[in-house]
Amino acid sequence: MAFSISSYRRMVLKKCSAWGVGLHSPEKNQSLLVTFKELEMRNTIMSNLKNLRNQIEKFRGVAISPDLHPKEREDVRKMTEEAKQAHINK
Repeated sequence: MAFSISSYRRMVLKKCSAWGVGLHSPEKNQSLLVTFKELEMRNTIMSNLKNLRNQIEKFRGVAISPDLHPKEREDVRKMTEEAKQAHINK
């Protein structure tokens, strides 16, 4: 499912909230924590990040990563390792 940047903007503004994290400094960009009201919207954004970076020059330096609980990070790490092992053993 492909979206234009303007449709992303409209959807994101309606379905999320964002706030700055850490101290504000004029010399550095501030980190933002964005929460989505719907998991589907989060998944859509995360799966289309490559399109955003390729289309708009100013977003090439932007890093977006999920904010996971430590237990969730460990679960993802284990699943990734299991998938790698399954792929190697094919």
